[in-house]
Amino acid sequence: YGDREVLFIRKVKQASVVFDFTKSINLYEVEQKEIKRETLQELVEFLMTEKMPLTPAIHKAVFDMLGANLFRPLPPRLNPSGEGFDPEDDEPILEAAWPHVQIVYDFFLRFVESPEFDCNVAKQFLTRSFITQML
Repeated sequence: YGDREVLFIRKVKQASVVFDFTKSINLYEVEQKEIKRETLQELVEFLMTEKMPLTPAIHKAVFDMLGANLFRPLPPRLNPSGEGFDPEDDEPILEAAWPHVQIVYDFFLRFVESPEFDCNVAKQFLTRSFITQML
């Protein structure tokens, strides 16, 4: 399992890179965002199809990645016309980063549902701060 664990952790760390989805971007950033999206999908698929012990090192990398992707300030809500968002009158607008964030949540669900998930190891990462930010 050693090489697979190293590769899995490397992919999780790659998925920890957070992009700014509110600015116009160059082609390099578009490619990097696509690589991250593909990496997240590979990680979800791996958890669904493969069996590998989820070691303490994997747990740490996963919880670090979750924190980087999920616990960040949300950008201001703007209408496509650029005006402020009015929850009474306007249709809901998904955050620009949602395509990545949605996969992160899916990955977290698959990780926790995995038969290899170790509650005793996870306890050290499921701190009050983590749970509060998750809510």
